[in-house]
Amino acid sequence: MSNPFPAVNEEAISDWVGPRSFQLGHSYLADGAILEPRLQGCTLKAWCQGSKAQPYRLRDTYSAEGIEEADCSCPVGGGGRCKYVGALLLAWLDQPAAFRAVEDRT
Repeated sequence: MSNPFPAVNEEAISDWVGPRSFQLGHSYLADGAILEPRLQGCTLKAWCQGSKAQPYRLRDTYSAEGIEEADCSCPVGGGGRCKYVGALLLAWLDQPAAFRAVEDRT
């Protein structure tokens, strides 16, 4: 699968979530914390298992320029600049074929 979001790379992800969340995102990705990754149009969606019993809901939308907006249901995830969104974006770079395409309902 070719990358439909060419402006998104590790530098763009680090700029979006910040260096600390970027590094922590790598750890969550390596631990297999990203669950049920999906691609819906220009939006990535998944769950991420953090330290709480319930996984966090993740969403990240792209435009031609790169990351447009993101959100996470974690306590600091408003605006989508947390470690869990970092893990989602890194998962997309690392394993885009793992994202199941779902119908875009927009």
